[in-house]
Amino acid sequence: MLKRNSLFVAIACAAFALTASPLARAQGEELPPVIYKNQRPQRRVKVGRAEVFYFRGARVVRLMQLELQRDTGEALYVDMSFDLVGRRPAAPSVVHVTFARYSSSAQFGDDAARKVSAVADGATLDLGQFDYSVFEGMSGVPFTEIMGADVSFKTIARLASSKSAALRLGGREVALTGEHLSALRDLVEAAKR
Repeated sequence: MLKRNSLFVAIACAAFALTASPLARAQGEELPPVIYKNQRPQRRVKVGRAEVFYFRGARVVRLMQLELQRDTGEALYVDMSFDLVGRRPAAPSVVHVTFARYSSSAQFGDDAARKVSAVADGATLDLGQFDYSVFEGMSGVPFTEIMGADVSFKTIARLASSKSAALRLGGREVALTGEHLSALRDLVEAAKR
């Protein structure tokens, strides 16, 4: 099961288990709002694909439902988020990364499949071992798999600055397109807002 702070759990659950499934997004539904320590945001600013939510004494930055791959009967998405406390804090130390896979069969159940790395301009970046949850019959598909972990902000920034990159989830490799890398750069840029 996912064992992260309450913000991570709230975003992951709201984004994937409730109204923000890809099916709901395709039907024009909005992503759920971010709640931080029982506060609603005072304002929201879009930075490309990323969003910055401003609260009293904090900011929450998120990149939601970036579609990494879609094949017949399967879809793979990634969400990234972090919070910054204080008026103008330095960059965050970690980014909460959540992968969601919607398909007809579970694939990431064993430890080897939950080991995630990236290849950025030929260099391998270790993203770590991800926690795992699987739900059956949710979001209109037989299986919804969710993997989550905290990844170093510096690692995400390095990945975002690369010219070519791919993610390795267990034995599976997913190439990152220019659009994916641009969205990651939006997330890194949003940390400066």
